[in-house]
Amino acid sequence: MIRVYSQVNTPQEQRRPNLPAVFILTIIVLAAYADILTGDFSFDDTFVLHRARILNPSECNWRCWLPPLYYRTSGERSYRPAVTFSYYLQATVERLFNHGRPAFHPSFFKAGNLLLHLAAVLLLWRLARRLLNRQAALFAAALFACHPATTEAVNAIGFREDLLVAVFGTAGVLAAIAWTQRPSPVRRAAALLSFAAAFLSKESAYVYPLMLAAVLAALHSAGRPMRRAAAAVIAAGALALVSAVLFLVFLRNRVSVPYAWLEGYSGPRWALCGPLMAAHLRILFVPYPLIADRYFSAVEAGAPPLLAIETLGLLFLIAILLGASWRADRRLLAAFAWIILPLLPVSGLIPLSQPLADRFYYVPCMGVGLLAGWGWERLLAAPRVSLHPMRARVVVGMGISLLLLCIGLTAHRNIAWSCEGELWSRTLRSNPSSARACANIGRILMRQGRPLNALQFLKEARRLEPGERRHWENLAACLAACGRTAEALHLSQETLERFGPSTTLLMNMARMYLDLPDPDPQSARKSYRGARALGAGRDHLLEERLARNTTKTK
Repeated sequence: MIRVYSQVNTPQEQRRPNLPAVFILTIIVLAAYADILTGDFSFDDTFVLHRARILNPSECNWRCWLPPLYYRTSGERSYRPAVTFSYYLQATVERLFNHGRPAFHPSFFKAGNLLLHLAAVLLLWRLARRLLNRQAALFAAALFACHPATTEAVNAIGFREDLLVAVFGTAGVLAAIAWTQRPSPVRRAAALLSFAAAFLSKESAYVYPLMLAAVLAALHSAGRPMRRAAAAVIAAGALALVSAVLFLVFLRNRVSVPYAWLEGYSGPRWALCGPLMAAHLRILFVPYPLIADRYFSAVEAGAPPLLAIETLGLLFLIAILLGASWRADRRLLAAFAWIILPLLPVSGLIPLSQPLADRFYYVPCMGVGLLAGWGWERLLAAPRVSLHPMRARVVVGMGISLLLLCIGLTAHRNIAWSCEGELWSRTLRSNPSSARACANIGRILMRQGRPLNALQFLKEARRLEPGERRHWENLAACLAACGRTAEALHLSQETLERFGPSTTLLMNMARMYLDLPDPDPQSARKSYRGARALGAGRDHLLEERLARNTTKTK
């Protein structure tokens, strides 16, 4: 029923608890990521936590967990209630220890990410024990635990969905494997519930039925167990299909957000799959440099010569590797499936706001670990070691050196995530054309009371990405903070004509009208009423200024 690939990989030893391995993996995770507990919020963390009204018990009710109210109260663009519920649980626990007041301390929420990463590492280790021997499985999980490409998902609280997908998806695969070996309603329910939780975490989890099929193909031979494996894959695939229809059609889940990187490109999106997949694999196997905002031009990537070479070469290589692994060793097929399949949704099939991001590689890093574990087992096969005694020492030394290198690179990358200023400063040094980095640095300088220093960064952000209205609004607010109110008001009027009204723009314009040398309270009141009509709350300070200026005018 189960293919035994080595003498130590028996079903009895698979079920036997291995506390030394758990201890070693925990130490590796802490060595690579313990320093994140001293870091601050960065990237979208502040937006996700501080602006999510759903985390407040006084505003949270059952309607907040269903669209369209969910999008307004959670701060999420897509329907991911499992992620939001994890924030809600942590906020509730923190409120209990803080006398009813949510403090949103970054260390507490980063500790949640760290525990989820440790859970994903241990689940991968259990999965690898099904495919590899004990030492190879430990090496596979250890490499995943400290892989530098996992730093963005582990450090950023706002990207917890990738951690939850890995945890729930891998747990579902393990439960489905257990069901194929010993069918029971409990194991079947555990598998389906785990997959459902993964689908509620992020849309990329829809590929997990195919990943399950690859693992079961590596484990099961022909006969009755294969029929059970097929039944498990069909059940998981049906659940994925029903979830996709429910989320995309009835709940209006917004997964496609076209942005500037597609401007000027007239070809089909699928044609970008080759260049994007090549870029993904390069970063996955050579994770340097790691940055928060990568550059990708669809126009340059869609050039016919480059497109033909990269796409055809990549497809040919994948076909050869998968064909060889299917005939020789299906465990290799499972490893490649866990690398390639999670990257397909972010390889041009869906227009995302950021086509390249380090957080996309969290689940594929599991496949890299399985691939490395398979290589470890093959290199340390008993006949080869007996013929070449030095082989084991060399392989073990290289493996330990690789782990130490990955731990060092991961710890070094964690420094960039220690605070938002450090993150975007390093991003701008690595990618000078990043409009997001310029805008965020300008926003940080504005928050520090240095509008003159922020002005150049906000101008550069608008130049690099003129189609983003936030860059125009931020630049206008910076000009007003520098005392150039008339110029800021003129830029706000231009923004209003170009992009239409928004609550932020109209509220800022209302303040600008009152900050003019000759205040215009009528225009300020008109802008304020327009902002209130769009859903802005009451601004008592602005209303007091309007009343004072109206009295002075009279």
